Amino acid sequence: MPQPKRNRRRKNKGPGGRPVHSRANGETPPDGFPSSIWDALRVLMIDPVESGNARHDRADYPGAIVHYDRAIAMDPDDAHAYRFRGLARLSIGDYEGAIADCDHAASMASDDASTLVIRSLAKRCVGDLDGAIADGDRAIDLDPKLDVAYVNRGIAKERADNCLAAIADYDRAIALNPDNGTAYSVRGLAKGKTGDYPGAKHDFDLAILNGANDGGTYYNRGNAKQGMGDYDGAIDDYTRALNLEPDRSLIALISMQRGSAKAGRGEYESALLDYDRAIGIDPDSASLYYKRGNAREGSGDLDGAIADYDRAIGLYEGYVLAYIDRGVAKAKAGDDDGAISDYDHAITLDADQPIAYCNRGAAKLKQGDYEQAMADLDHAVTLAPGFAEGYFNRGGARASQGDNDGALADFDRVIALDPDHPGAYYNRGLLRAEEGDHDGSISDWNRAIVLGFEYAEVYVARGNAKTAQGSYDEAIADYDHAIALDPDLALAYANRGNTRAYLDDYAGAAEDYRQADALNIESVLAPEALRTFYAARESVVLEVEKQRWQDVESRNTDLADENSRMAADNHALRATNGQLTKALSGRRQPTAEVPRSLGSRQIQYYADARGTTPYIDWLIELDQNSRRRVRDAVSQMQRGNTGDIKPLHRDGLFERRLESGLRIYYAKTSQTSVVILGGGDKSDQQKDIDAAADRWADWVGRQGK
Repeated sequence: MPQPKRNRRRKNKGPGGRPVHSRANGETPPDGFPSSIWDALRVLMIDPVESGNARHDRADYPGAIVHYDRAIAMDPDDAHAYRFRGLARLSIGDYEGAIADCDHAASMASDDASTLVIRSLAKRCVGDLDGAIADGDRAIDLDPKLDVAYVNRGIAKERADNCLAAIADYDRAIALNPDNGTAYSVRGLAKGKTGDYPGAKHDFDLAILNGANDGGTYYNRGNAKQGMGDYDGAIDDYTRALNLEPDRSLIALISMQRGSAKAGRGEYESALLDYDRAIGIDPDSASLYYKRGNAREGSGDLDGAIADYDRAIGLYEGYVLAYIDRGVAKAKAGDDDGAISDYDHAITLDADQPIAYCNRGAAKLKQGDYEQAMADLDHAVTLAPGFAEGYFNRGGARASQGDNDGALADFDRVIALDPDHPGAYYNRGLLRAEEGDHDGSISDWNRAIVLGFEYAEVYVARGNAKTAQGSYDEAIADYDHAIALDPDLALAYANRGNTRAYLDDYAGAAEDYRQADALNIESVLAPEALRTFYAARESVVLEVEKQRWQDVESRNTDLADENSRMAADNHALRATNGQLTKALSGRRQPTAEVPRSLGSRQIQYYADARGTTPYIDWLIELDQNSRRRVRDAVSQMQRGNTGDIKPLHRDGLFERRLESGLRIYYAKTSQTSVVILGGGDKSDQQKDIDAAADRWADWVGRQGK
């Protein structure tokens, strides 16, 4: 803990009150003075306060107190001896004794700021925060430049839940002494409490630079990093703290926090090892079992998680969060009644717990008790108007009952509270699609995907909206992505089949319908939708058969024509064979250049690491006519008709020029494959070219990994 430096400014007194000076060990007596007498007198000549200070410097606090006792016995009015003894008592945890000594010292020297700082420390340790702050105020009045007084007053204010005032005191201490590592550490702790994790991390960095290379500082910096979501950095700091910290109880705490960081990045098995280690040190910690339960639940071990929550509750019956999370684990395991029972118990313990009401409402909705579910969800958002998950669950409940307006309002509220909530964008997109707002729904699903909502269902939904807009190629790309994520998703095959049928790709559609049927599409679609599916499948099968017979007839006609042509050619060749032989003898005839067909090309669309496709985002912003022209141009490119192109002489980039100044930027990945990098018009042409070049470099770099 921060302690004031000793400040003793008085001469030592020897026998008879005459001033003498203590000597260092090994000092020889004056010339001619008997050494035996000198050694006997030396004990009397050494000031007991100075002897106590020397032992205090060596952290021998009990030994220091013995010498301070001797000093007080020799001079009951020695304020310094009382102050130093109070400091030593503080160091061994004798807070009441420290306060009593400082009271004596202050009664004899009321203007000594250091005495007040020591007493402030002791009062804080016994919980007398008002007294600690008052002593800090008085010490600062006496010595406004005493940085340790600001630090200790700040700690007392922080313990009194006044973090902002505490930070102001720490700021003042650092301004007075920029090398005060303790001030940076405690300011970092206060900033962490206010949620300013970057500020806290910066302060712990400065504390370490100023010499605070102890396990506690690395542990605290790890907590700040974990608060910032920097789990890798947090784990590094916790590991450093474990290597520096010998105290077993602190090792358990640090191991628990390292386990939490590992769980935060999904490394549940490694996290469990840390929790096991901590529990081995402290087997009666309810928090450790609760944390391990969280990790087991994250790893999918629901039985193990429930067992740990049981143990946590057994150690502490009032553990509200353990009841809530045990309810979540039970709900995942299909035990909705058990989950509701746990939520009931949590609400009994804490009637103002919005998460318990929210989860109970979700469980009751699952059981079909819509009325009671809505009551719980309404109560959850009433208790916590800023609780995004409460509105999210209520929006889902309203949507399940056909209250689309109410559901939209709830999802809007979720997004206002948490703009990075992917589930809210996904659900709002579904509702917008139902209302025919395909642009709005696609915008929501684009945002959900950017935020990490990497589920097959969102790509199927976006593909459906793009199909409704006539963007068939883009829709098929979405269905392809959905199938890559979930090869057993029957609905993705069925919808891709529909879209392929729109493009007259009946063979592809028939194969998709066959795959959907094999994956039990009957279990997914409602009866009316299932009838539509089978009707579409039959229609496609007929078209496939029709095309097959047309192809056969066409081939037969072509063969007949080819036979007639070949017969005529053979007759002509025989008639002119002699003439040709003579004409060619000894001469080389020039050969005419034969036009080569470009053939069809595979079109790919560049997507960045987050899944965003700049070309598609640009296409969405165009008006309908421009969009149609761009899509037609891409279709022509796919068929091998490159159109009006211009090489950009930048790493293989090309510019496809269209009417009205529209441009498509692409690069060749092979002779039969191109990747479209983006689009634009002449207004920002150079900017668009630079962006395309950056995307191409990114594409090439990622393909090479």
